[in-house]
Amino acid sequence: RITLGHLLKLYANGKTFPSYINSIRLENVCQLLTTTNDSISDIAEKVGLMQHNLHRIFKAQYGLTPKQYRESKLPASSKPKQ
Repeated sequence: RITLGHLLKLYANGKTFPSYINSIRLENVCQLLTTTNDSISDIAEKVGLMQHNLHRIFKAQYGLTPKQYRESKLPASSKPKQ
């Protein structure tokens, strides 16, 4: 008999179920931030998070806000000049 706990040990590197789900969500957020012009609130909705939760979880994981992450991934020619 396979339990959720057993599956998490095999596939989630010992993470809890919520943190495993959030890591998948964050992977999707990163992909959307770099491949679309969708707003942060639209991206949060697409991955199943509220915007304030996305900011909190994203910053805890990457040390940047989603906006800062997106800006850091823009090609040099796309960055606004200062």
